[in-house]
Amino acid sequence: MNATTPDVKTVFGKAMEIDSAAERAAYLDQACGNNLALRAEVEALLGALGHAADFMQEPAAVQAGMVVADALAEQPGGMIGPYRLMEEIGAGGMGLVFVAEQQAPVRRKVALKVVKPGMDTREVMNRFAQERQALALMDHPNIAQVFDGGATPAGRPYFEMELVRGLPITKFCDQHALSLRQRLELFLPVCGAVQHAHQKGIIHRDLKPGNILVALHDDKPAPKVIDFGVAKAVGEQLTQNTVYTRFAQMVGTPLYMSPEQAGMSSLDIDTRSDIYSLGVLLYELLTGTTPFDQKRLRQAEFDEIRRIIREEEPPKPSTRLSELSRSAEPRRTEAVAGADTVDGPAQPGGSTLTTISARRQTEPAKLSKLLRGDLDWIVMKCLEKDRTRRYQTANELAMELQRYLADEPVLAGPPSAAYRMRKFVRRNKGPVLAACLVFVALTGGIVGTTLGMIEGYRGRDAAEIARGKAVRSAQAAFDAAAAEQKAKNLAEQRLGQTRAALDFVETKIFARNRPEGFPGGLGRDTTVRQALDAALPFVETSFKDQPAIEARLRFTLGSSYFYLSEFKIAADQFQMARTIYANDDQYGPYHPDTLRSMHNLASCYLFLGRSNEALKLNEETLALRQEKLGPYDRDTLQSMSFVAVSYARLGRLGDALKLYEETLALRKEKLGLDDPDTLHSMYLLAGCYAGLDRHADALRLHKETLALRQAKLGPHDFNTLDSIDGVAGSYVELGRPADAVKLLDFGFSVTPTRLPEGTWRAA
Repeated sequence: MNATTPDVKTVFGKAMEIDSAAERAAYLDQACGNNLALRAEVEALLGALGHAADFMQEPAAVQAGMVVADALAEQPGGMIGPYRLMEEIGAGGMGLVFVAEQQAPVRRKVALKVVKPGMDTREVMNRFAQERQALALMDHPNIAQVFDGGATPAGRPYFEMELVRGLPITKFCDQHALSLRQRLELFLPVCGAVQHAHQKGIIHRDLKPGNILVALHDDKPAPKVIDFGVAKAVGEQLTQNTVYTRFAQMVGTPLYMSPEQAGMSSLDIDTRSDIYSLGVLLYELLTGTTPFDQKRLRQAEFDEIRRIIREEEPPKPSTRLSELSRSAEPRRTEAVAGADTVDGPAQPGGSTLTTISARRQTEPAKLSKLLRGDLDWIVMKCLEKDRTRRYQTANELAMELQRYLADEPVLAGPPSAAYRMRKFVRRNKGPVLAACLVFVALTGGIVGTTLGMIEGYRGRDAAEIARGKAVRSAQAAFDAAAAEQKAKNLAEQRLGQTRAALDFVETKIFARNRPEGFPGGLGRDTTVRQALDAALPFVETSFKDQPAIEARLRFTLGSSYFYLSEFKIAADQFQMARTIYANDDQYGPYHPDTLRSMHNLASCYLFLGRSNEALKLNEETLALRQEKLGPYDRDTLQSMSFVAVSYARLGRLGDALKLYEETLALRKEKLGLDDPDTLHSMYLLAGCYAGLDRHADALRLHKETLALRQAKLGPHDFNTLDSIDGVAGSYVELGRPADAVKLLDFGFSVTPTRLPEGTWRAA
């Protein structure tokens, strides 16, 4: 500041000529320096300019004088209504927060939040009123309570709330060196508070460490969620005024903002936006940093910030720790506890892996392993770009963390091949491709019964040969006659099953697309899903005395629902097919159809998050196939691969790696290097290497697999494109993003010409 302190008139006059808010703030920093009273007067006068209508009703000098006097009162020692201001503890985008002493009707210390001078526009005042009413709706021990509200003499609203003397949750955890378990236990009541707000119809939309303060009560940490200043009502109007978010305006803090908030599109913001922010907070509690780099976001332009949040995939927490072991994050200056300006990760003293591990009471080499698997999956499920794939409620997230703390299997898991395929389908004419997959499943069921018919004919022919070879022995002739009759009976039975199955698929499924009024018709616009749903009730009633036909149709319908991602319905169908086959005298527990039903049921369990059940059933199927078919049979090797997948889903990557390697060796020996199943084993093994942070090994094997698939299957095959994704992912993990982008540009330019081989490509 100059040697001669400028007066209010001079500074106000110059500031009034500056249009840019940022340039005006920079000028005030230079002109006012540490003179807070001067700064408050000037900002108050600038704010008064926004009330032209009021000036028309009252002399500007009088109005401005009121605003200035009001602003000067908003300093320690000043009075606002019955509250004596003691100290300023926070300053956010629209409010100043003070510790205040209430004089009447009771004496107590409270937190008083007042609209900042110069910010009392109609929009801000409406939003401030929204905050006050939103908080008043809630009554939860982990949400700061609202006591009262009012307005200053100049008409700026304020409200009185519970004084929370605490630290931002991340800073509290670091200062007290809380372990991972303790951090998760502290995070659970935060989820409960957010769930309570959501049940009251309130979305916070700005969850971050500075808005979750933690203090010790009876030597136990107690978190409090504060500042619902940008809360949004769900299904009810909070004020009589229209509260809206201006076009092209982001509400919230970019580091913790959901993709739909950053998108500013017509997509409504719902409670799942807060789930994303909770995921960012959980990420930071575990790793000491946020998914996206704070420095990068602060330096980026507005549109680039939006693009990063909406399009870029952050690394898994365990991967981020591996990155931190190679380089330290930049330090930052902590804002005042409880202030709106706390918008970045609390990392005092540096962010090396050693420091982060020490704050979590563990060793650097162990910390990444603790996060790998369940915690990685839980966090990344919260951070899904597609909000339908996140946890749908804060309570659901809390229950998942409780399962983890109780050493129970979690529902989250790594993106499966089927999920990647569905994303690919959405990129490439999804409805058509999905319908093709269902059609393949349905016609596959017909083919299966037709093969049974052929088998019956062959059996009858064999009986004829047996009779022709009957010799002099009467016993031999008798045996031949019995064999002939048995074969004829079997052939007739198979022919009947085939006709019945074909008739069912024709009249109860394919016929649904006929116009209404025609036999079985539901209309030409009937979808495959609607046709399947209409056919399902007829299976049990139509084949009560024909279990083999019912089982075959259950299997076929299960396959169809699987490709529609209706895994619960598919599982029910496969379970019924398995039960029928296993208990039927003509099939039994070792029959290939029984084993296929078990295999597909286990696949459904994987997609439903029932990983322990999937592992148990896959192990049972593998044992039966090894006993019945031998160790080298293609189906046996498929079951081995699926057991490995189950290990991986349960976080047992060491066990998965061993079995993946064994399966690959057997497939190379039995099927050859260029067999599709062998290539798929190579792809899965490379993915396991990546999960174990052996990214160089993953890149080597992904590249080898890609070359073989291109030569064997061509560049347009779905499996080839899957390998392109694998190589690109390895490039990213190894710090070669340019190579990844180049490869993905090619991958996105290709449309697949052939569906993946086999019914189940998860293993």
